[in-house]
Amino acid sequence: MAERPVPVTTIPSRIAKISDGRSVVVTVPTAMLIEAGRFYAIGGHFGAAFFAVPTTAPAGTLTTLNLEQAEYTIATPQLASVAFVSGQLVYWTPGNLLTNVATGNRLVGRCTVGGAGPAGPIQFVLSDAATSLLTQATAQANSGAAPTQVEFNALLDRLRAAGVIAT
Repeated sequence: MAERPVPVTTIPSRIAKISDGRSVVVTVPTAMLIEAGRFYAIGGHFGAAFFAVPTTAPAGTLTTLNLEQAEYTIATPQLASVAFVSGQLVYWTPGNLLTNVATGNRLVGRCTVGGAGPAGPIQFVLSDAATSLLTQATAQANSGAAPTQVEFNALLDRLRAAGVIAT
């Protein structure tokens, strides 16, 4: 029997790991153009496409999105016409653009190197999958009701500072 270079322990399990969670296979909506290396929100996931898919692809065509929490450089037409500043939160618009405008958009990361869009380039760290499911809520007025006004307003301030609700 051949020796193995490292010890191996087999653990019986009924659950099989199928990936490390850094990418996901998604079904591309019919007639949606996918360009490799660009960002997309498909089926609740946000990430960069590994493979191109033409608009003429048949229904049910699959592609893979890179979900890895890493730093990315982007200088494509996917940048909104806004100036990005290092440290700002980065959002994904329903119009498929990266922006620094929170309201109505999905939080997807934080800018690490700013620039002016759409020429860019900017660098940003992609948020983890759970964080990128958040969409900016509408602004909420402070409460005037006693006795919890102070606590409630403090909570609102923390939510605003975290980028969860608009200021």
